[in-house]
Amino acid sequence: MGTYSLELYQTESDRVVSDNRAFPFFSLAKHKILDPEAAVKLALIIFGNLFSIVGLIAFVKSVLSHRKSVACRNWPRVTGTISKSKRGADQGNDAIPLISYEYSIEGSKFVGTTINFHPIGYDVRSTNDVLKNYPVGSEVDVFFDPHNHQNSVLEAGGETFKGMLYSHLFSLAFFGLGLIMLCLAATILD
Repeated sequence: MGTYSLELYQTESDRVVSDNRAFPFFSLAKHKILDPEAAVKLALIIFGNLFSIVGLIAFVKSVLSHRKSVACRNWPRVTGTISKSKRGADQGNDAIPLISYEYSIEGSKFVGTTINFHPIGYDVRSTNDVLKNYPVGSEVDVFFDPHNHQNSVLEAGGETFKGMLYSHLFSLAFFGLGLIMLCLAATILD
């Protein structure tokens, strides 16, 4: 963590940009590249667009995931075998179950890795539960897409309304926050 020092400024605009370590856009204002109002506007535009785009992408992924979760309830099923069941790492978190399963349809062999279509992640406890349910060598029901046999899942449907609602609301909140930032930037323009 950096050290902070108290500095005295001659004008009000210099005081506004006192901590340029937290907001690099204010550094532009301090060095007279941008005035403080323009620096705030630039920051709002950049972060507003970023939040809006990420929120929109997350919402689309959430809706598509929910649609797949509902659609796979009607998919046909075959018996498959778990070929790999271990804990994987994701950005320093050891809470990702890595499951592979093999199944055959009309003489063709396929390998799947999708457990379910839920957009919600795993924690250590839920990962242990998943690994316990799918030990290597065990036989499982595999639900497969009748139009694309490579598209398969072990747990058809099962997404709770609460989980779907949380993922939709979280992504829409991110999108909304981005729009608010963009609206604020537009008011600074006037």
